[in-house]
Amino acid sequence: MQDFDSYKFPVLVSLAIHLVIVLALFVNWGFSGKEKQVVVVPQHIVAKVVTQDPFAHQKKKALEDQRKKWNEERKRKADLERKKVADEKKRIAEKKRKAEAKRKAELAKKKAAEQKKKDDALALKRKKEAEKKKQDAAKKAKELAAKKEAEKKAKELAAKKEQKRKQELAELAELERLEAEQKKQEQLAREQKELEEIEGLERQLAELEAQQRASEQQSQSRQKQDNEISRILAIIKEAVQQNWELPPGHDASLSVTLRLYFQPDGDLRRVETSKSSGDIAMDRSAEQAAWRMGSIYEIRDLDAATFQRIQKLNIEFSPEE
Repeated sequence: MQDFDSYKFPVLVSLAIHLVIVLALFVNWGFSGKEKQVVVVPQHIVAKVVTQDPFAHQKKKALEDQRKKWNEERKRKADLERKKVADEKKRIAEKKRKAEAKRKAELAKKKAAEQKKKDDALALKRKKEAEKKKQDAAKKAKELAAKKEAEKKAKELAAKKEQKRKQELAELAELERLEAEQKKQEQLAREQKELEEIEGLERQLAELEAQQRASEQQSQSRQKQDNEISRILAIIKEAVQQNWELPPGHDASLSVTLRLYFQPDGDLRRVETSKSSGDIAMDRSAEQAAWRMGSIYEIRDLDAATFQRIQKLNIEFSPEE
C-alpha cells in the first residue's frame, strides 16, 4: 500500500500532461480550420443565388481529406495515449500486485515468525514445565531416597548401639571372668611358685648331696688313679734306670726329661726328648734305655680314665737316682 501511495503523484502528473496534450490538439485543429476557411454547412437551407466557385468541390474534398487525416491522427494519438495510460495502469497494477504480494509475503513471513515465536515460546514453556516436573520428580525421589537412607541409617545406628551395648555387657562379663580367672591364676601361680621353690630347694639339696658324693667318689677315684700312676711311674723309672747305659765321661749332675707314649696293652709306642740335658749323647742313651725296658704290663689293667692320664708321660731321669 505504501508503494502505491509513492507512485500516486507521478501517475496524476502523467495523466495531467496527457490531458493537456489532447486539449492542445483540439485547439490546434480548430485554428487550422479557420485558416483554411472551412465552410460549415448550415443546418437551415436558404435558397440564394450565388456565384458558384469552380474549385469549391476540390476544396471541400481536400478539406474532408484533411479532416479525415486529422481525425485518424487524433484517434491514433488518443489510442496511443489510451494504450500508454492502460500500460501505465497495468504497470502500476502489476507493481501494486507485486507490492501487495510482497506485503502479503512479508505479512505471512511476519505471521509465520510470530507463530514460530509463539510455538517456540510454547515449546520452551512446555520444555521448562517438563524439566520442572522432571526436577520436581527427581527432587521428590531424592528426598524420598534421603528419607529412606536416613531411616536406614537410624536403624543401623540403633542396631549398632544395641550391638555396642551387648558387646559392652559381654566385655564387662568377660572382664569380670578374666579378673576372676586372673586372680585364680595368680593364686595358682603363687602356689605353683611356692611349690617350685620348695622343689627347687629340694633339687638343690639333692644336687649338692650328689655333687658331694660325686666329689667324694671323684676324689677317691682320683686318689686311686694317682696311686696307680705313681706306682707305674716308679716301675717305668726303675726299668729305665736298669737299662740305661751311660756314655763315658758323663756328668752325673745332669738330667734329661723324656716324653713316653704308651699303648693300652703297655707297649711303648714312641719316645722323644721333651727337655734335653745339654748332652746329646746322654739324651740318646736315655731314649735307648726307654726302648729297652719293654712293655709295662701293669698298664693293661688300668681303666680308660687312668690310661688317658698316662698314655703320654713326661718323666725326668738323672744318673744319680
